Amino acid sequence: MSNVITLAVRYHAIILFLLLRHDFPQCRGHELTLRGGNFDPHDNHYHSHSFHNHRSLGEEHVNEDGIPICGFPDPPEGNLQILGASHDSALLRKIAKFLKRLWHADRHHDKNRIIVPTFYHIIQSDTVAGPSAARVQEQHDHLVEAFAPYGFSFILKNVTFTRNNEWFGYKGYNTIQERRMKTALRKGGPESLNIYVNNGNGVCGYAYLPRFYASFPWNDGIVINFRCFAGHTPSQEGDVVVHETGHWLGLLHTYSGCSEPGDGISDTPLQDGPTLGCPSAPKNSCGKGNDLVDNFMDLSSDVCRSSFTPGQTKRMVEEWVRYRS
Repeated sequence: MSNVITLAVRYHAIILFLLLRHDFPQCRGHELTLRGGNFDPHDNHYHSHSFHNHRSLGEEHVNEDGIPICGFPDPPEGNLQILGASHDSALLRKIAKFLKRLWHADRHHDKNRIIVPTFYHIIQSDTVAGPSAARVQEQHDHLVEAFAPYGFSFILKNVTFTRNNEWFGYKGYNTIQERRMKTALRKGGPESLNIYVNNGNGVCGYAYLPRFYASFPWNDGIVINFRCFAGHTPSQEGDVVVHETGHWLGLLHTYSGCSEPGDGISDTPLQDGPTLGCPSAPKNSCGKGNDLVDNFMDLSSDVCRSSFTPGQTKRMVEEWVRYRS
């Protein structure tokens, strides 16, 4: 009986996937082009900064809730673009996304999993309490589910709540406030993921790459805007944390313009710019293969993102072994 149920789930996943790729309206955003490319993380010239600073890419785009997606400061309120999608389409996409992950999880059982101790640090202000313990558990469950098919297990070790207005609302990267916050709160070594939740420097999130841990151990981890945490709004399913954790494990964006080397991974086609919303039709922005709109390292809507490629998985494992194990 269990085999029958499994097959039924898989067939339904295929049907839903095909329907969603062809029959539902596209959520449209800006047409964007990012200049320049990223380099292979194993190259000595890769990333001149100690963290994944999306601001340097000159991105000017926001998510469904009007928040700059990755490392870009708050734009004027009048410039915020709301990406609309019908409730029915979003609901069906969530079902398809769940079934797709279930399929992946069933096919990828690995006894030699990489264990990642995970610590959440919720920074509160006098007016913002941030996510509750229950909401943190919801976000963590989503993180575990997203990485389960790829050999990573994130173990929730502790959640702290700290009220500090300076730590909550600092502006800029590598500030003295950020350093004080992380020095006081950080737990574990290079193998431990520390997730700091505050105002996110006005963006959804930013991350620090593994190769810089040896030089800047205090600065390691990811920073997440409380407004982009799982469950804060219906559109926030938790993929901002998954995306930034991908950077923490050494991945770059799947988009970096149409020039090689792109993100340095062979099975992620060159992509001219980030995806906004959740397109219903395939897009081949560089003529090198369809854009990976369902990839966690694109910037499509949470409801659209559901996977890493085998090449990305290999890169994350390599980066783990080299810098975090």
